[in-house]
Amino acid sequence: MIKHRMNPPLISIITAVYNGVSTLEATILSVINQTYKNIEYIIIDGGSSDGTINIIEKYENKITYWVSEPDKGIYDAWNKGLKIASGEWICFVGSDDILYPYHAKTYIDYIRSLDQRRDYIYAKVDIVDIHGNYIRYNIGKPYEWNSFKKRMQNIHVGSMHSSEYFRQYGFFDTQYKIIGDYEILLRAKNKLKVGFINKTTLKMSLGGISSNIKTLLNESEMAKIKTAGRNKFICFIEKYWYYLRIFLMKLVYGY
Repeated sequence: MIKHRMNPPLISIITAVYNGVSTLEATILSVINQTYKNIEYIIIDGGSSDGTINIIEKYENKITYWVSEPDKGIYDAWNKGLKIASGEWICFVGSDDILYPYHAKTYIDYIRSLDQRRDYIYAKVDIVDIHGNYIRYNIGKPYEWNSFKKRMQNIHVGSMHSSEYFRQYGFFDTQYKIIGDYEILLRAKNKLKVGFINKTTLKMSLGGISSNIKTLLNESEMAKIKTAGRNKFICFIEKYWYYLRIFLMKLVYGY
């Protein structure tokens, strides 16, 4: 990644995809139609065989860089994207997520209003099911370390990471399948400088890999113990209390 600052800031948006033919085009369109234009778009494909490559090629004049080759999972793909990215801010968008047209501009306006640096900035999101039906609106609340170190409470997709953060703390740990985006932020512990935007800027599709609750909780426990130095027994109790909460949410909300 290039070590310099730009005005207006360059945003690198990275999408990892594998056999995403049914959703990727809408994601690409949501990126290239942003009202803020100083964006580079990077797509890392894991060797799709379902027509995904045809969609990427259809828009390749709008895509800064893309590659299709086998990888070791989403965090390996994101790390490949990070090695290419030259933006001051890095944003990860799933191949079935949709940025609202004002997404990038909202973040840039917020960044320009700051009087102190931030490592990580996030906003609210809407959540939809695999058919695009809205499940919940305006999900997200302000950051607070004592809550964050127990459980990742923000929605990671579409958020902004300072490129400096990756230079200081390294890239994603590929041993994780779901919670690597949480673990990498825990590395800074209570020194993490976070910004919160009280506005909804995208819609996230529920039903991908992160909906695997068992793996999510197991990896979350690993990350907390490894990085935050928390007691294993307390993490164990929290984990199974969270299982119960998820079960109750499924009964009430049906997902």
